[in-house]
Amino acid sequence: MKKINNTIFGLAILMFGLVAAGMIFLPVLIYNDTNSSFTGVQAVFGTEFASLGILGSGQIEMNVLGIIAFALPLVAGIIAVFVNNYKGAIVSIALFAAGAILLFLLPSFATTTITVLGETSAVDVSWTMGNGLIIAACASIIGAVLSLVKLLLPNAKTN
Repeated sequence: MKKINNTIFGLAILMFGLVAAGMIFLPVLIYNDTNSSFTGVQAVFGTEFASLGILGSGQIEMNVLGIIAFALPLVAGIIAVFVNNYKGAIVSIALFAAGAILLFLLPSFATTTITVLGETSAVDVSWTMGNGLIIAACASIIGAVLSLVKLLLPNAKTN
């Protein structure tokens, strides 16, 4: 029974890690003034959203914290499956929690710049969270809770 519980919890935790990481392909940032939305790939790896040729352009800059935010739940899920001990569960909880926090903060640290005639300046954009971002953060929270349950259940513990 002990082996079944570890396997079931590990696979469930991995599933939520995969869901959180997979939301990178759905809209995560929305600019309400223009009804523009950007997928997680565009938001964290950067994209050009406006181009006026040599006159100017607008872009979302690459965001390392955004990449980490989507990667942490996946790493936490993998650790939950392959490290079946107390330390693995603690690390999994911490990574899921850190991923959820970073995902909720993604709109605040997304950098948008505009280049006009060679001059680049940062623009303060009030981003709204998209469905993909909300689902990813919730999946990360559920993964943390499942990791905690796995840690606290007496028949799911191992050395």
